[in-house]
Amino acid sequence: MSKINLSYVLALLSFFFFYGCNKEELLTKGDEFITYTIPAGEHRATSNVKILTGNELRFKILFDSSAMYTLQDPVNQYSINKLYGFSDCNSQHHNNSARIGWRWLNNKLELFAYCYVESERSSQLLTTIEIGKEYECVLGASDNNYFFTINGTTCMVKRGCNKTKVKYYLYPYFGGTEPATHDITIKIKRL
Repeated sequence: MSKINLSYVLALLSFFFFYGCNKEELLTKGDEFITYTIPAGEHRATSNVKILTGNELRFKILFDSSAMYTLQDPVNQYSINKLYGFSDCNSQHHNNSARIGWRWLNNKLELFAYCYVESERSSQLLTTIEIGKEYECVLGASDNNYFFTINGTTCMVKRGCNKTKVKYYLYPYFGGTEPATHDITIKIKRL
């Protein structure tokens, strides 16, 4: 192969390696947690858009002490932040989606089943977890329901469609109304 052809091939391979997949995809191929940081004064950790193939997410989560917060308006403390999940039914996430939600309330870290079904939002408390401890989560869609499992605790929520549809990942998001009071870090490892 001539020098020109070899240079071209190397440049092309470099392009696909560095631009064809993002940092998250590279990290998830290993055995590592991905750290998502929601900066102080912001709502989201990333605006990355990635299509989910299949109907299920299996992952581990790990919260540190940055998950403890006090909001300016005490009513907003009841708002549910979003951890991880997916849109559904070929629609935007405020129309149809399933996520695990979380909040810090009364010195407890609570996890929720958090859904939009045909633009109607619902949430259901799943469990309370400890900071600094890993938890395994499963979130998925069957024909008529979403299912949520965290360390053996399971619940089901009616789904807005009943076939495999295009979905995109939904990443950590803080709020409701108020943004993060300080940098919040959440670790997620896909299984």
